[in-house]
Amino acid sequence: MRRLVGLLALVWTAGAVAETRPQLALLRLEPLGLDAARAAGLDALFRAEIERVAHGTLVPRPTVDALLEKEPSLRACTGAPACLSTIGRRLGVSRIVWGNVAELGDSYVVSLRLVDVARGVEERRVEERLRGNADELIEAVRVAAHRLLDPGAVRGALAITSDVLGARVVLDGKAVGRTPLPPIADLPVGTHQVRLEATGYLPFESEVTVRFQKSSEVSVTLVSTGGVPPPPPRAAPSWLASPWTWVAIGAAAVLTGVVVGRALSPDPIIDCGASPGRCP
Repeated sequence: MRRLVGLLALVWTAGAVAETRPQLALLRLEPLGLDAARAAGLDALFRAEIERVAHGTLVPRPTVDALLEKEPSLRACTGAPACLSTIGRRLGVSRIVWGNVAELGDSYVVSLRLVDVARGVEERRVEERLRGNADELIEAVRVAAHRLLDPGAVRGALAITSDVLGARVVLDGKAVGRTPLPPIADLPVGTHQVRLEATGYLPFESEVTVRFQKSSEVSVTLVSTGGVPPPPPRAAPSWLASPWTWVAIGAAAVLTGVVVGRALSPDPIIDCGASPGRCP
């Protein structure tokens, strides 16, 4: 009985040790054209985020450095799955991450590889461009780490509001409901196309960016397609506003009528017998 209890305790201890043993290793990011200080900063940032994603099961940096110092041939590994698998087996992990970072203008380009140690094959590869201020850089690093180790978690949410009730909402070409609409969760991080349609209103269409583990908001004011108002009447010339102008116009009209009437009246008939003096 004592032997059985001891055996069970040994099995439980071995299982506990296996559960706490690091299952992931990260080699230093190889700098391409970066100075040592910036390369070290990005390396530390990636290490912290990858350790967060791996829930603390990451081989400590001193252990990795000690192995590479002990076996110089392994230091020449440039990302090939075969040599990375060898390093992974030496460290006793199931997966290993290698990458490099290069400066490109005002941004950085990071390339990461995840290798399955047992099979000696590349499991996943991620390339990310990092740019912007410190907060944007940290977010980009977090996205890259999750894309590599847990791509299913790279999600965000989108909240769409409008001043028109019942507007049809189309997201990436697919109808998702009508306003008011609850936030749309579990969307892939990146750019999405949003369109709102409602009878009597011009359609609205725009690109929106969904960010990692955040809820982006889009507030839409639709424009009515009601009748276009006629242009305002032109202001009359100032001289037409005077009453004396209209009096003069009326008098001129009367005079013109008299002249025209006389011009158009027929010649009178002269009776020479009755008025011989008017006959030549």
